[in-house]
Amino acid sequence: MDELDRDLKVLDGIDAPDLWRDITSRPSGPAMRLPSAARRAAIAVFSLGLSLVVLVWAAIGLGSSLSNRPPPAGPGPSSERTATVLGVSITSPSSWTLVDLWPLVHSIATWPDPARSGIDLPPDIRDRGGLPVLQLSNHDLGLSSTCSGTGPTGDQAVLYVAMNAGPWLVNPDGSPKWSRHLTPGDGPCGQGMYAYREATTRTWMVPYLVFAGFGPDVSEADRQVVLDAFTSLGFAYAETFPPAETTPGYVLDGLQLGENDYAVEARSASGGGVDISLVNGLQPEVDPVRLAGVGRPGGPDLEFALSGLIRLSSPEASWPPTNVALGIFGVASDQVASIQVQMPSVGTFEAPILQIPPSLGTSFGVFDIQVPPVTGGTLVGLDVDGNVVAEEPLGQSQSPAPSASPILSSASKAQSALRNALTAALTYYTDGATFVGFDPKAAESIEPSLVYNTSPTAVEGEISIREVTRSTILLLTQSSDGADWCIADDVGPGGKATYGRVDAQTIAECTGDVSAWG
Repeated sequence: MDELDRDLKVLDGIDAPDLWRDITSRPSGPAMRLPSAARRAAIAVFSLGLSLVVLVWAAIGLGSSLSNRPPPAGPGPSSERTATVLGVSITSPSSWTLVDLWPLVHSIATWPDPARSGIDLPPDIRDRGGLPVLQLSNHDLGLSSTCSGTGPTGDQAVLYVAMNAGPWLVNPDGSPKWSRHLTPGDGPCGQGMYAYREATTRTWMVPYLVFAGFGPDVSEADRQVVLDAFTSLGFAYAETFPPAETTPGYVLDGLQLGENDYAVEARSASGGGVDISLVNGLQPEVDPVRLAGVGRPGGPDLEFALSGLIRLSSPEASWPPTNVALGIFGVASDQVASIQVQMPSVGTFEAPILQIPPSLGTSFGVFDIQVPPVTGGTLVGLDVDGNVVAEEPLGQSQSPAPSASPILSSASKAQSALRNALTAALTYYTDGATFVGFDPKAAESIEPSLVYNTSPTAVEGEISIREVTRSTILLLTQSSDGADWCIADDVGPGGKATYGRVDAQTIAECTGDVSAWG
Protein backbone atom coordinates (compact mmCIF):
# COMPACT_ATOMS: atom_id res chain seq x y z
CA MET A 1 0.00 0.00 0.00
CA ASP A 2 2.92 2.35 0.58
CA GLU A 3 3.79 2.28 -3.12
CA LEU A 4 0.17 3.01 -4.04
CA ASP A 5 0.02 5.89 -1.58
CA ARG A 6 3.15 7.37 -3.09
CA ASP A 7 1.59 7.13 -6.55
CA LEU A 8 -1.59 8.80 -5.35
CA LYS A 9 0.29 11.74 -3.87
CA VAL A 10 1.31 12.68 -7.38
CA LEU A 11 -2.36 13.15 -8.26
CA ASP A 12 -3.11 15.66 -5.49
CA GLY A 13 -3.95 19.02 -7.02
CA ILE A 14 -4.23 17.66 -10.57
CA ASP A 15 -7.29 18.60 -12.60
CA ALA A 16 -8.73 15.11 -12.87
CA PRO A 17 -10.89 15.72 -15.98
CA ASP A 18 -7.86 16.95 -17.93
CA LEU A 19 -5.86 13.91 -16.85
CA TRP A 20 -8.70 11.64 -17.90
CA ARG A 21 -8.91 13.27 -21.33
CA ASP A 22 -5.18 12.93 -21.80
CA ILE A 23 -5.25 9.18 -21.31
CA THR A 24 -8.54 8.44 -23.07
CA SER A 25 -8.27 10.65 -26.11
CA ARG A 26 -9.31 8.09 -28.71
CA PRO A 27 -13.02 7.66 -27.89
CA SER A 28 -15.59 10.38 -28.39
CA GLY A 29 -19.11 11.06 -27.20
CA PRO A 30 -20.46 8.81 -24.45
CA ALA A 31 -17.99 6.04 -25.26
CA MET A 32 -15.29 5.49 -22.70
CA ARG A 33 -12.07 3.60 -23.22
CA LEU A 34 -10.77 1.87 -20.16
CA PRO A 35 -7.07 1.21 -20.71
CA SER A 36 -5.80 -2.33 -20.95
CA ALA A 37 -3.23 -3.70 -18.58
CA ALA A 38 0.03 -5.35 -19.55
CA ARG A 39 -0.44 -8.34 -17.36
CA ARG A 40 2.91 -9.48 -16.05
CA ALA A 41 2.12 -12.97 -14.90
CA ALA A 42 1.65 -15.95 -17.22
CA ILE A 43 -0.53 -18.80 -16.09
CA ALA A 44 1.91 -21.38 -14.77
CA VAL A 45 -0.32 -24.38 -14.32
CA PHE A 46 0.64 -27.79 -15.67
CA SER A 47 -1.53 -30.68 -16.74
CA LEU A 48 -1.50 -34.01 -14.99
CA GLY A 49 -2.13 -35.59 -18.37
CA LEU A 50 -4.27 -38.60 -19.23
CA SER A 51 -7.50 -38.56 -17.27
CA LEU A 52 -6.45 -35.89 -14.77
CA VAL A 53 -7.78 -32.89 -16.63
CA VAL A 54 -9.08 -29.45 -15.89
CA LEU A 55 -10.39 -28.25 -12.62
CA VAL A 56 -12.29 -29.85 -9.96
CA TRP A 57 -15.17 -29.60 -8.06
CA ALA A 58 -17.72 -31.82 -6.65
CA ALA A 59 -21.36 -32.47 -6.49
CA ILE A 60 -23.07 -32.75 -3.23
CA GLY A 61 -25.98 -33.88 -1.16
CA LEU A 62 -28.40 -31.27 0.03
CA GLY A 63 -29.36 -31.17 3.68
CA SER A 64 -31.90 -29.14 5.50
CA SER A 65 -29.37 -27.71 7.95
CA LEU A 66 -25.65 -27.41 8.70
CA SER A 67 -25.98 -29.29 11.98
CA ASN A 68 -23.32 -31.83 11.00
CA ARG A 69 -20.75 -29.18 10.16
CA PRO A 70 -19.08 -26.94 12.76
CA PRO A 71 -19.94 -23.25 12.36
CA PRO A 72 -17.35 -21.11 10.61
CA ALA A 73 -14.67 -19.52 12.75
CA GLY A 74 -15.32 -16.00 13.96
CA PRO A 75 -13.60 -12.97 12.52
CA GLY A 76 -9.88 -12.77 13.04
CA PRO A 77 -6.57 -13.32 11.28
CA SER A 78 -7.10 -17.09 11.13
CA SER A 79 -10.41 -16.71 9.26
CA GLU A 80 -9.52 -13.96 6.82
CA ARG A 81 -9.54 -14.34 3.05
CA THR A 82 -7.81 -12.29 0.40
CA ALA A 83 -9.48 -12.30 -2.99
CA THR A 84 -9.07 -10.39 -6.25
CA VAL A 85 -11.90 -9.23 -8.53
CA LEU A 86 -10.97 -7.44 -11.77
CA GLY A 87 -7.60 -6.46 -10.33
CA VAL A 88 -9.03 -5.14 -7.04
CA SER A 89 -7.73 -7.16 -4.09
CA ILE A 90 -9.33 -7.07 -0.66
CA THR A 91 -8.72 -8.81 2.67
CA SER A 92 -11.74 -9.37 4.89
CA PRO A 93 -13.20 -11.84 7.42
CA SER A 94 -14.42 -15.03 5.79
CA SER A 95 -17.65 -14.70 7.76
CA TRP A 96 -18.55 -11.49 5.88
CA THR A 97 -20.29 -11.55 2.51
CA LEU A 98 -18.10 -10.64 -0.47
CA VAL A 99 -19.76 -10.33 -3.90
CA ASP A 100 -18.22 -10.12 -7.37
CA LEU A 101 -20.39 -7.44 -8.99
CA TRP A 102 -18.40 -7.10 -12.22
CA PRO A 103 -20.84 -9.27 -14.28
CA LEU A 104 -23.43 -6.49 -13.78
CA VAL A 105 -21.48 -4.60 -16.44
CA HIS A 106 -23.26 -6.77 -19.03
CA SER A 107 -26.46 -4.82 -18.31
CA ILE A 108 -24.68 -1.45 -18.30
CA ALA A 109 -22.10 -1.40 -21.08
CA THR A 110 -21.55 -2.61 -24.62
CA TRP A 111 -18.25 -3.59 -26.23
CA PRO A 112 -18.01 -2.48 -29.85
CA ASP A 113 -14.28 -3.23 -29.93
CA PRO A 114 -13.24 -5.94 -27.44
CA ALA A 115 -9.55 -6.12 -28.32
CA ARG A 116 -9.05 -2.46 -27.42
CA SER A 117 -11.39 -2.51 -24.43
CA GLY A 118 -13.73 0.09 -25.92
CA ILE A 119 -16.83 0.39 -23.75
CA ASP A 120 -19.98 2.36 -24.56
CA LEU A 121 -21.61 3.60 -21.36
CA PRO A 122 -24.74 5.51 -20.38
CA PRO A 123 -23.77 9.17 -19.91
CA ASP A 124 -24.99 9.21 -16.30
CA ILE A 125 -23.34 6.00 -15.13
CA ARG A 126 -20.70 7.84 -13.11
CA ASP A 127 -23.43 9.60 -11.17
CA ARG A 128 -25.05 6.23 -10.46
CA GLY A 129 -21.98 4.74 -8.81
CA GLY A 130 -19.81 3.75 -11.77
CA LEU A 131 -19.17 0.20 -12.96
CA PRO A 132 -19.59 -2.09 -9.91
CA VAL A 133 -16.61 -4.32 -9.12
CA LEU A 134 -17.08 -5.77 -5.63
CA GLN A 135 -19.07 -5.35 -2.44
CA LEU A 136 -18.33 -6.43 1.14
CA SER A 137 -21.00 -6.49 3.85
CA ASN A 138 -21.72 -7.89 7.30
CA HIS A 139 -25.08 -9.23 6.06
CA ASP A 140 -26.04 -11.17 2.97
CA LEU A 141 -27.55 -8.32 0.95
CA GLY A 142 -27.99 -10.46 -2.14
CA LEU A 143 -26.20 -10.49 -5.47
CA SER A 144 -26.93 -6.89 -6.38
CA SER A 145 -25.28 -3.53 -5.82
CA THR A 146 -26.33 -1.61 -2.73
CA CYS A 147 -25.17 1.66 -4.30
CA SER A 148 -28.73 2.88 -4.73
CA GLY A 149 -28.46 6.37 -3.28
CA THR A 150 -30.13 5.50 0.04
CA GLY A 151 -27.24 4.01 2.01
CA PRO A 152 -27.28 1.07 4.48
CA THR A 153 -29.94 0.65 7.17
CA GLY A 154 -30.10 -0.91 10.63
CA ASP A 155 -26.79 -2.43 11.67
CA GLN A 156 -25.55 -2.93 8.10
CA ALA A 157 -21.97 -2.16 7.13
CA VAL A 158 -20.91 -2.05 3.47
CA LEU A 159 -17.78 -1.41 1.44
CA TYR A 160 -18.42 -0.87 -2.29
CA VAL A 161 -15.79 -0.51 -5.02
CA ALA A 162 -16.47 0.53 -8.62
CA MET A 163 -14.63 1.79 -11.66
CA ASN A 164 -15.51 5.47 -11.68
CA ALA A 165 -16.60 5.28 -15.35
CA GLY A 166 -15.22 8.69 -16.21
CA PRO A 167 -13.27 11.53 -14.65
CA TRP A 168 -13.52 12.16 -10.96
CA LEU A 169 -16.07 14.66 -9.71
CA VAL A 170 -14.27 17.87 -8.79
CA ASN A 171 -14.67 20.82 -6.47
CA PRO A 172 -14.95 24.39 -7.82
CA ASP A 173 -11.16 24.72 -7.62
CA GLY A 174 -10.72 21.66 -9.87
CA SER A 175 -9.48 19.30 -7.15
CA PRO A 176 -11.08 15.85 -6.82
CA LYS A 177 -14.23 15.89 -4.67
CA TRP A 178 -12.89 13.07 -2.50
CA SER A 179 -9.32 12.27 -1.51
CA ARG A 180 -7.61 8.91 -1.34
CA HIS A 181 -8.81 8.65 2.28
CA LEU A 182 -12.39 7.90 3.29
CA THR A 183 -14.20 11.20 3.85
CA PRO A 184 -17.81 11.69 5.08
CA GLY A 185 -20.19 13.03 2.46
CA ASP A 186 -23.19 12.49 0.24
CA GLY A 187 -22.68 10.84 -3.13
CA PRO A 188 -24.12 8.36 -5.64
CA CYS A 189 -24.43 5.63 -3.00
CA GLY A 190 -26.06 7.89 -0.39
CA GLN A 191 -24.73 9.26 2.88
CA GLY A 192 -21.51 7.62 3.95
CA MET A 193 -17.77 7.88 3.42
CA TYR A 194 -16.15 8.20 0.00
CA ALA A 195 -12.66 7.95 -1.43
CA TYR A 196 -11.03 7.95 -4.83
CA ARG A 197 -8.40 5.33 -5.59
CA GLU A 198 -6.72 4.45 -8.83
CA ALA A 199 -4.59 1.96 -10.69
CA THR A 200 -1.64 3.35 -12.61
CA THR A 201 1.25 2.40 -14.80
CA ARG A 202 3.72 4.69 -16.50
CA THR A 203 1.12 5.28 -19.25
CA TRP A 204 -2.39 4.78 -17.90
CA MET A 205 -4.59 5.71 -14.97
CA VAL A 206 -8.02 4.30 -14.17
CA PRO A 207 -9.99 5.98 -11.34
CA TYR A 208 -12.04 4.02 -8.82
CA LEU A 209 -14.81 5.08 -6.46
CA VAL A 210 -14.89 3.54 -2.97
CA PHE A 211 -17.92 3.89 -0.68
CA ALA A 212 -18.14 2.87 2.98
CA GLY A 213 -21.67 2.92 4.36
CA PHE A 214 -22.96 2.28 7.87
CA GLY A 215 -26.47 1.89 9.20
CA PRO A 216 -27.45 3.88 12.31
CA ASP A 217 -27.17 0.80 14.55
CA VAL A 218 -23.85 -0.55 13.25
CA SER A 219 -21.42 -1.81 15.88
CA GLU A 220 -17.99 -0.30 16.31
CA ALA A 221 -16.47 -3.72 15.60
CA ASP A 222 -18.19 -3.96 12.22
CA ARG A 223 -17.32 -0.36 11.40
CA GLN A 224 -13.67 -1.20 12.06
CA VAL A 225 -13.86 -4.26 9.80
CA VAL A 226 -14.93 -2.00 6.91
CA LEU A 227 -12.15 0.48 7.62
CA ASP A 228 -9.57 -2.32 7.79
CA ALA A 229 -10.86 -3.77 4.53
CA PHE A 230 -10.52 -0.34 2.91
CA THR A 231 -6.91 -0.14 4.09
CA SER A 232 -6.23 -3.55 2.55
CA LEU A 233 -7.46 -2.57 -0.93
CA GLY A 234 -5.01 -2.96 -3.77
CA PHE A 235 -5.55 -1.92 -7.38
CA ALA A 236 -3.88 -3.55 -10.37
CA TYR A 237 -4.64 -3.12 -14.04
CA ALA A 238 -7.05 -5.66 -15.45
CA GLU A 239 -8.52 -6.06 -18.91
CA THR A 240 -12.04 -4.73 -19.34
CA PHE A 241 -13.35 -7.33 -21.77
CA PRO A 242 -16.88 -8.67 -21.18
CA PRO A 243 -16.69 -11.03 -18.19
CA ALA A 244 -17.36 -14.69 -18.86
CA GLU A 245 -19.86 -14.89 -16.00
CA THR A 246 -23.15 -13.13 -16.69
CA THR A 247 -24.46 -12.79 -13.14
CA PRO A 248 -22.80 -11.65 -9.89
CA GLY A 249 -21.42 -14.32 -7.58
CA TYR A 250 -20.53 -14.81 -3.93
CA VAL A 251 -16.75 -14.88 -3.46
CA LEU A 252 -16.03 -17.70 -1.02
CA ASP A 253 -12.25 -17.68 -1.16
CA GLY A 254 -9.24 -16.39 -3.01
CA LEU A 255 -6.40 -18.63 -4.04
CA GLN A 256 -3.24 -18.49 -6.04
CA LEU A 257 -2.43 -20.94 -8.81
CA GLY A 258 1.12 -20.30 -9.85
CA GLU A 259 1.43 -16.52 -10.08
CA ASN A 260 -2.27 -15.91 -10.83
CA ASP A 261 -5.02 -15.00 -8.39
CA TYR A 262 -8.40 -16.70 -8.63
CA ALA A 263 -11.71 -16.22 -6.83
CA VAL A 264 -13.79 -19.23 -5.83
CA GLU A 265 -17.34 -18.08 -6.60
CA ALA A 266 -20.88 -19.43 -6.15
CA ARG A 267 -24.04 -18.31 -7.95
CA SER A 268 -27.46 -19.75 -8.79
CA ALA A 269 -27.46 -22.18 -11.71
CA SER A 270 -29.86 -21.53 -14.56
CA GLY A 271 -31.26 -25.06 -14.40
CA GLY A 272 -31.42 -25.30 -10.62
CA GLY A 273 -28.80 -25.84 -7.96
CA VAL A 274 -25.61 -23.80 -7.76
CA ASP A 275 -22.72 -23.13 -10.12
CA ILE A 276 -19.23 -23.11 -8.59
CA SER A 277 -16.55 -21.40 -10.67
CA LEU A 278 -12.93 -20.41 -10.44
CA VAL A 279 -12.65 -16.88 -11.85
CA ASN A 280 -9.33 -15.31 -12.85
CA GLY A 281 -8.85 -12.18 -10.74
CA LEU A 282 -7.15 -10.29 -13.58
CA GLN A 283 -8.83 -11.95 -16.56
CA PRO A 284 -12.51 -12.50 -15.75
CA GLU A 285 -13.18 -12.64 -19.49
CA VAL A 286 -11.50 -16.07 -19.58
CA ASP A 287 -14.01 -18.91 -19.30
CA PRO A 288 -13.70 -20.15 -15.71
CA VAL A 289 -13.58 -23.75 -14.68
CA ARG A 290 -17.15 -24.31 -13.63
CA LEU A 291 -19.08 -27.05 -11.87
CA ALA A 292 -22.66 -26.44 -12.93
CA GLY A 293 -25.88 -27.27 -11.15
CA VAL A 294 -24.49 -28.87 -7.99
CA GLY A 295 -26.11 -28.93 -4.56
CA ARG A 296 -29.20 -30.91 -5.43
CA PRO A 297 -30.83 -33.61 -3.25
CA GLY A 298 -29.44 -37.10 -3.72
CA GLY A 299 -25.97 -36.06 -4.82
CA PRO A 300 -22.82 -37.72 -3.43
CA ASP A 301 -21.34 -36.51 -0.14
CA LEU A 302 -17.92 -35.89 -1.65
CA GLU A 303 -16.65 -35.25 -5.14
CA PHE A 304 -13.46 -33.68 -6.38
CA ALA A 305 -11.22 -33.07 -9.30
CA LEU A 306 -7.55 -32.26 -9.71
CA SER A 307 -6.44 -28.86 -10.95
CA GLY A 308 -3.14 -30.26 -12.09
CA LEU A 309 0.45 -29.75 -11.07
CA ILE A 310 0.83 -26.11 -10.10
CA ARG A 311 4.13 -24.28 -10.28
CA LEU A 312 4.58 -22.46 -6.98
CA SER A 313 6.05 -18.97 -6.95
CA SER A 314 7.40 -19.41 -3.41
CA PRO A 315 7.69 -23.12 -2.59
CA GLU A 316 8.14 -24.10 1.05
CA ALA A 317 11.50 -25.46 2.05
CA SER A 318 10.26 -28.88 3.23
CA TRP A 319 7.80 -29.75 0.50
CA PRO A 320 7.03 -30.27 -2.31
CA PRO A 321 10.32 -31.83 -3.35
CA THR A 322 10.25 -29.53 -6.42
CA ASN A 323 8.57 -26.20 -6.93
CA VAL A 324 5.21 -27.72 -7.85
CA ALA A 325 2.16 -28.82 -5.87
CA LEU A 326 -0.94 -30.86 -6.63
CA GLY A 327 -4.11 -28.76 -6.56
CA ILE A 328 -7.35 -30.38 -5.41
CA PHE A 329 -10.80 -28.79 -5.48
CA GLY A 330 -14.17 -30.14 -4.58
CA VAL A 331 -17.52 -29.89 -2.86
CA ALA A 332 -18.94 -31.73 0.14
CA SER A 333 -22.41 -32.23 1.57
CA ASP A 334 -23.39 -31.05 5.03
CA GLN A 335 -22.74 -34.58 6.30
CA VAL A 336 -19.02 -33.87 5.89
CA ALA A 337 -17.51 -31.85 8.74
CA SER A 338 -13.87 -31.98 7.63
CA ILE A 339 -11.76 -32.89 4.61
CA GLN A 340 -8.44 -34.72 4.73
CA VAL A 341 -5.97 -35.63 2.03
CA GLN A 342 -4.18 -38.72 3.33
CA MET A 343 -0.85 -39.36 1.60
CA PRO A 344 1.03 -42.22 3.29
CA SER A 345 4.44 -41.17 2.00
CA VAL A 346 4.29 -37.55 3.23
CA GLY A 347 1.47 -37.18 5.75
CA THR A 348 -2.12 -35.94 6.11
CA PHE A 349 -3.36 -32.51 5.06
CA GLU A 350 -6.62 -30.83 6.03
CA ALA A 351 -8.73 -28.59 3.81
CA PRO A 352 -11.17 -26.06 5.32
CA ILE A 353 -14.77 -26.24 4.11
CA LEU A 354 -16.21 -22.92 2.98
CA GLN A 355 -19.91 -22.43 3.55
CA ILE A 356 -22.03 -21.17 0.65
CA PRO A 357 -24.56 -18.46 1.61
CA PRO A 358 -27.91 -20.08 2.50
CA SER A 359 -29.67 -17.65 0.15
CA LEU A 360 -28.53 -19.84 -2.75
CA GLY A 361 -30.66 -22.66 -1.35
CA THR A 362 -27.98 -25.27 -0.69
CA SER A 363 -26.18 -26.58 2.36
CA PHE A 364 -23.06 -27.93 0.72
CA GLY A 365 -19.61 -26.42 1.02
CA VAL A 366 -16.55 -25.93 -1.15
CA PHE A 367 -12.94 -26.84 -0.43
CA ASP A 368 -9.59 -26.32 -2.11
CA ILE A 369 -6.11 -27.43 -1.11
CA GLN A 370 -2.58 -27.84 -2.48
CA VAL A 371 -0.54 -30.88 -1.45
CA PRO A 372 2.80 -32.48 -2.40
CA PRO A 373 2.81 -33.95 -5.93
CA VAL A 374 3.50 -37.54 -4.94
CA THR A 375 2.00 -40.80 -6.17
CA GLY A 376 -1.05 -42.11 -4.38
CA GLY A 377 -3.28 -40.69 -1.70
CA THR A 378 -6.92 -40.58 -0.66
CA LEU A 379 -9.40 -37.76 -0.25
CA VAL A 380 -11.49 -38.42 2.85
CA GLY A 381 -14.63 -36.72 4.17
CA LEU A 382 -15.22 -37.11 7.92
CA ASP A 383 -18.24 -36.35 10.09
CA VAL A 384 -18.09 -34.44 13.40
CA ASP A 385 -17.15 -37.65 15.25
CA GLY A 386 -14.29 -38.45 12.89
CA ASN A 387 -16.10 -41.24 11.09
CA VAL A 388 -15.54 -41.64 7.36
CA VAL A 389 -18.51 -40.38 5.34
CA ALA A 390 -16.90 -40.71 1.92
CA GLU A 391 -13.48 -41.36 0.46
CA GLU A 392 -12.04 -41.25 -3.03
CA PRO A 393 -8.59 -42.25 -4.32
CA LEU A 394 -6.63 -39.38 -5.84
CA GLY A 395 -5.13 -41.46 -8.63
CA GLN A 396 -1.61 -41.26 -9.98
CA SER A 397 0.10 -37.91 -10.31
CA GLN A 398 2.46 -37.47 -13.25
CA SER A 399 5.19 -35.13 -14.40
CA PRO A 400 4.00 -31.67 -15.39
CA ALA A 401 3.62 -30.91 -19.08
CA PRO A 402 4.63 -27.28 -19.62
CA SER A 403 2.68 -26.95 -22.87
CA ALA A 404 -0.68 -27.72 -21.30
CA SER A 405 -2.81 -25.91 -18.75
CA PRO A 406 -5.85 -27.15 -16.81
CA ILE A 407 -7.03 -23.58 -16.32
CA LEU A 408 -7.03 -22.37 -19.92
CA SER A 409 -7.51 -24.37 -23.09
CA SER A 410 -4.69 -24.14 -25.62
CA ALA A 411 -6.86 -21.83 -27.75
CA SER A 412 -7.71 -19.58 -24.81
CA LYS A 413 -4.05 -19.32 -23.83
CA ALA A 414 -3.06 -18.34 -27.37
CA GLN A 415 -5.83 -15.74 -27.58
CA SER A 416 -4.93 -14.33 -24.17
CA ALA A 417 -1.27 -14.05 -25.19
CA LEU A 418 -2.22 -12.17 -28.35
CA ARG A 419 -4.40 -9.77 -26.38
CA ASN A 420 -1.55 -9.10 -23.98
CA ALA A 421 0.82 -8.54 -26.89
CA LEU A 422 -1.64 -6.10 -28.47
CA THR A 423 -1.90 -4.27 -25.15
CA ALA A 424 1.90 -3.89 -25.21
CA ALA A 425 1.77 -2.64 -28.80
CA LEU A 426 -0.91 -0.07 -27.95
CA THR A 427 1.15 1.08 -24.98
CA TYR A 428 4.11 1.56 -27.34
CA TYR A 429 1.86 3.45 -29.79
CA THR A 430 0.69 5.78 -27.03
CA ASP A 431 4.28 6.89 -26.37
CA GLY A 432 5.06 7.91 -29.95
CA ALA A 433 1.81 7.81 -31.96
CA THR A 434 3.27 5.06 -34.15
CA PHE A 435 3.78 1.30 -34.16
CA VAL A 436 7.03 1.69 -36.11
CA GLY A 437 9.86 0.38 -33.97
CA PHE A 438 7.69 -2.12 -32.11
CA ASP A 439 10.00 -5.11 -32.47
CA PRO A 440 10.73 -8.07 -30.15
CA LYS A 441 13.10 -5.99 -28.02
CA ALA A 442 10.60 -3.15 -27.56
CA ALA A 443 7.76 -5.58 -26.93
CA GLU A 444 9.71 -7.46 -24.26
CA SER A 445 10.50 -4.21 -22.43
CA ILE A 446 6.75 -3.57 -22.05
CA GLU A 447 5.39 -7.11 -21.66
CA PRO A 448 8.26 -9.42 -20.60
CA SER A 449 6.03 -12.42 -19.85
CA LEU A 450 5.80 -13.22 -23.58
CA VAL A 451 8.34 -14.40 -26.15
CA TYR A 452 8.44 -12.49 -29.44
CA ASN A 453 9.85 -13.06 -32.93
CA THR A 454 9.54 -11.79 -36.49
CA SER A 455 9.08 -15.23 -38.00
CA PRO A 456 7.07 -15.48 -41.26
CA THR A 457 5.32 -18.55 -39.84
CA ALA A 458 3.43 -18.83 -36.57
CA VAL A 459 5.41 -20.39 -33.72
CA GLU A 460 3.85 -22.23 -30.80
CA GLY A 461 4.08 -20.26 -27.56
CA GLU A 462 5.60 -17.17 -29.21
CA ILE A 463 4.24 -13.93 -30.65
CA SER A 464 5.17 -13.13 -34.26
CA ILE A 465 5.21 -9.39 -35.04
CA ARG A 466 4.34 -8.51 -38.65
CA GLU A 467 3.17 -5.67 -40.90
CA VAL A 468 4.20 -2.87 -38.57
CA THR A 469 3.33 0.60 -39.89
CA ARG A 470 2.55 3.91 -38.26
CA SER A 471 -1.08 2.93 -37.61
CA THR A 472 -1.29 -0.84 -38.13
CA ILE A 473 0.13 -3.98 -36.60
CA LEU A 474 -0.37 -7.72 -37.08
CA LEU A 475 0.37 -10.30 -34.36
CA LEU A 476 0.26 -14.09 -34.62
CA THR A 477 0.86 -17.19 -32.54
CA GLN A 478 0.21 -20.92 -32.61
CA SER A 479 -1.55 -22.88 -29.86
CA SER A 480 -0.31 -26.23 -28.58
CA ASP A 481 -2.89 -28.07 -30.71
CA GLY A 482 -1.30 -26.66 -33.89
CA ALA A 483 -3.95 -24.02 -34.64
CA ASP A 484 -2.81 -20.60 -35.87
CA TRP A 485 -4.28 -17.41 -34.41
CA CYS A 486 -3.96 -13.77 -35.44
CA ILE A 487 -5.05 -10.36 -34.24
CA ALA A 488 -4.62 -7.14 -36.20
CA ASP A 489 -5.24 -3.54 -35.27
CA ASP A 490 -5.63 -0.41 -37.35
CA VAL A 491 -5.79 2.73 -35.18
CA GLY A 492 -6.20 5.07 -38.12
CA PRO A 493 -9.49 6.77 -39.06
CA GLY A 494 -12.16 4.12 -39.58
CA GLY A 495 -9.78 1.39 -38.46
CA LYS A 496 -10.64 -1.49 -36.17
CA ALA A 497 -9.29 -4.66 -34.63
CA THR A 498 -9.77 -7.93 -36.53
CA TYR A 499 -9.29 -11.55 -35.51
CA GLY A 500 -8.62 -14.77 -37.34
CA ARG A 501 -7.67 -18.44 -37.13
CA VAL A 502 -5.04 -18.30 -39.84
CA ASP A 503 -1.30 -17.74 -40.22
CA ALA A 504 -1.96 -14.38 -41.88
CA GLN A 505 0.81 -12.63 -43.75
CA THR A 506 -1.12 -9.37 -44.05
CA ILE A 507 -3.74 -7.55 -42.03
CA ALA A 508 -6.24 -8.16 -44.83
CA GLU A 509 -5.86 -11.92 -44.31
CA CYS A 510 -6.63 -11.66 -40.58
CA THR A 511 -10.37 -11.19 -40.88
CA GLY A 512 -13.35 -11.51 -38.58
CA ASP A 513 -14.61 -10.11 -35.28
CA VAL A 514 -13.89 -11.63 -31.88
CA SER A 515 -16.45 -14.41 -32.53
CA ALA A 516 -14.04 -15.74 -35.16
CA TRP A 517 -11.93 -17.00 -32.29
CA GLY A 518 -14.82 -19.18 -31.12
